Amino acid sequence: MLKNWKALLLGLVIIDFASLTVWAAMNQGIGETFAVIAANPWMTQVSLDLCVAVAFGLTFLWRDARKNDINPVPYVVLSLFLGSIGLLSYGVRRLWVSSEAPAPVGATPVRA
Repeated sequence: MLKNWKALLLGLVIIDFASLTVWAAMNQGIGETFAVIAANPWMTQVSLDLCVAVAFGLTFLWRDARKNDINPVPYVVLSLFLGSIGLLSYGVRRLWVSSEAPAPVGATPVRA
């Protein structure tokens, strides 16, 4: 039950972040993005830092998806085009899959 709430909360974060992305693209324009990044060294550094963070996230995503029998390709492609939205989408999918996973045959629940 708790995982469903986490997935719902993460889904709301995706919707908010996607809305912000659309708003920024409509007001700034996609073509001006690189001009803004190259405008000063600080923006270039922040942008490259975010690229490194997404690369680490994609590495985790790929390994975790393979381990949990989830196809990572759609989330990687989404991340390459939309950044964090792809990583957040995988987080929702991962929580959803782990909450639906059946217990192994013969397993007994552990009680604290």
